[in-house]
This record gives sequence, C-alpha cells and structure tokens, in this order.
Amino acid sequence: MDNKNDSSKSLTGPHFLFVTFPAQGHINPSLELAKRLAGTITGVRVTFAATDSAYNRCMLSIFLPWVAELAREFHIPSALLWVQPVTVFSIFYHYFNGYADAISEIATNDPSGSIKLPSLPQFRLRDLPTIIFRPDAYSFLVPAYQDQIDSLKQEENPKILVNSFQELEEEALSAVLDNFMIVPVGPLITTRADDSGIDDKYKQWLDAKTDSSVIYISFGTLAVLSKKQLAEVCKALIESRRPFLWVIAEKSFRSKEDGEEKEEEGIKSFREELDEIGMVVSWCNQFSVLKHRSIGCFVTHCGWNSTLESLVAGVPVVAFPQRIDQMTNAKLVEESWRTGVRVMEKKEDEEVVVESEEIRRCIEEVMEEKAEEFRRNAARWRDIADEVVREGGSSFNHLKAFVDEHM
Repeated sequence: MDNKNDSSKSLTGPHFLFVTFPAQGHINPSLELAKRLAGTITGVRVTFAATDSAYNRCMLSIFLPWVAELAREFHIPSALLWVQPVTVFSIFYHYFNGYADAISEIATNDPSGSIKLPSLPQFRLRDLPTIIFRPDAYSFLVPAYQDQIDSLKQEENPKILVNSFQELEEEALSAVLDNFMIVPVGPLITTRADDSGIDDKYKQWLDAKTDSSVIYISFGTLAVLSKKQLAEVCKALIESRRPFLWVIAEKSFRSKEDGEEKEEEGIKSFREELDEIGMVVSWCNQFSVLKHRSIGCFVTHCGWNSTLESLVAGVPVVAFPQRIDQMTNAKLVEESWRTGVRVMEKKEDEEVVVESEEIRRCIEEVMEEKAEEFRRNAARWRDIADEVVREGGSSFNHLKAFVDEHM
C-alpha cells in the first residue's frame, strides 16, 4: 500500500497494491476486496498482482510474508488479508503460542477428547485443522502458518483484514491476540448473481425443477475424492432419487487398482443410473447456481469461499470436509450457525470414508426432517450478510475506517 505525500493526497488518495497467492481461494476474495475499494470509496486507486509463474516457487510460503518484509524495508504500511475465518486464525495463533503440546497429547492419547482455546468454543479433534494433529499431504503448510504469524508480530501495528463479518464470528473477534488489529470486511464474494451466470446446458434443467428440490454437489477445485469415496457418493445419490447437479472438475486420484485416474472416470460404472436423475458437469458458476430457486441443499467440502457463498445464498449445507480449515468450517456450519449437518466418517483399513448411508441420512435431514429450521437459519444469515456490506453495515464501516486511516 502506497500513500502519496500531503500535496497530492487530496487529488489521488491512497494507492493499494494487492499481492496475492495465485490460487482461486486466494484470488477470488482478494479481487473482490480490490473491486470494493476501487468502486465504492472515492479517491482510492488499486493495483492487483498475481502471476502464474509464482505458483510453483511460492508453494512453501503461500502467505507471502516477503511482501510485508519488503513493505517494512521501504516504510510502506501493509495489511494481511486472511482468507479463512477468524476462528481458524485464532486456532493457529494459540497452537503456536502454548497449545501445541496439549493438542498433540489429545491426538496421541485421547482422540475422542476435546480442548478449550481462549475466546473460542470447545473443539473436538475432528474440528481442528488437520495439519496440526496428523501428518498429511498438506503438513508442509504448518511452517508457513507459523512464519505468517511470526511475521505479523514484527509489525508495529499489525492489521489483518478478514474475509468474515462481525455478526458471524463475534466470539472469535472478541479475543485480543498480541494487539493484532483484526478487521472483518467480508463476505468478500460477488453478490450480484443472475441467470446470465448459468450455462444454458444446465439452466434449462434447473428451471424445470421445483423449488428447493435439487442437491448441488461440489468439492472445490483442489479436493480429490478417492475411488471408494466417489462410489459411496454415487450410491447415496442413486438411492436418494433426488435431482442433483454435481460438479466434477478434471482432477485425478491414484487408486491401488488402476493407478492414476480422472474423477469422472471413477464414476463411470454408475453414470447411466446417475444420468437418469441428475446432471454431472465439469464446471459451473457456483454462486449463480446456489441462488437458483431450485437448489435445496449444498453438499460441500466446506472451503471458506464455498461456505460463505452458501450463507450469502441462504442455502442449507451438508458439510463434507476434507482437510485443514474445512474441518473447523464444518463445525461452525453445524453448531454455531446451524445451517446444516456434518457427515460422520469411518476408517476402513487405512482410508477414511463417508459411507453412502451416512451421506443419504444427512441429505434427508437437510432436505426433509429439519428442512424448515435449516432454511430459516440460512435465510437469516443471508439477510445479515447482505446488510453488512451495504453502506452503514459493519463490514462497510470497517473497510471505510481502514481506508480513512491512509487518506
């Protein structure tokens, strides 16, 4: 972020430079924040930088702490945009500041136990980010999280803009963490959605369905389901006989029998039965689909962008978390905001799997048994999320106050 000298401030205002990790979960909220600054606050200029060439080189430090170091070197004020909930930031903060041993103790000796962290609800092990209690493919991110928090401590007045809103995480926002100034400015998603964002090939199909009757399924751009897990999802959908729209991107998994295989190939044996009741696509405009009147339920991996989109669209959720922050997001969905239910996993051999009966049970609970309650809660959060980003709303005011500091 670059501030002009006093003689030019009144003419041009502050200039914000966005430097973001080139992955969808980082680019989308960063770009939305940039658009809000440039489009709603007079005198603000924005430059946005995210390069594909940086992707492979930056995988060991995805939070880009060198950006803050460079800003300090040139005496330019900077702020971090945290693209996960405040609750997750607080969990990592406490993990690196005195609670690592306690969490490790639970993981080793009492996997069904729980832990209470300051200004946060009680957490079971399954509610915590996976990388802090079990080794997995993303464990290399632990040092990156620690480097980011350590880097913030070097700031004289560390500021963290968060893709959340005050009303959503009041308890977590009440904590004082090393005098970090945490500023909720979300939800940072594009809220303007209409039929123009929906492809004709599935728009007509959705239009033909009754209100709140369709299951929308997406596990995000990075999560890859095993062949066995794909089969369980297929069986649950076939048994439920409810119309569904399932996004399966071109991702690969490695199976013991067949080596590397595309996810879409993994459902080939079920395809005829699936096509009788639903539709499988490789991509869709997710938020536009969620806003469609026919959608009654979102089966999601609970990535933070998807979780926020479910809240802003007012759609109940079947939470199907895979790793890292998704576990915590799923807890918040089920227990704090009460907009859906979370699947229960089973360990079979060395693989953790959610069985078809459990998936179907959750779908029926959200679509039938507790549908009225979940829809009412989802509609409440939809209305609040709409208010906070409007002029006079909490997130609008927080963002304006942040900019006013640098005018």
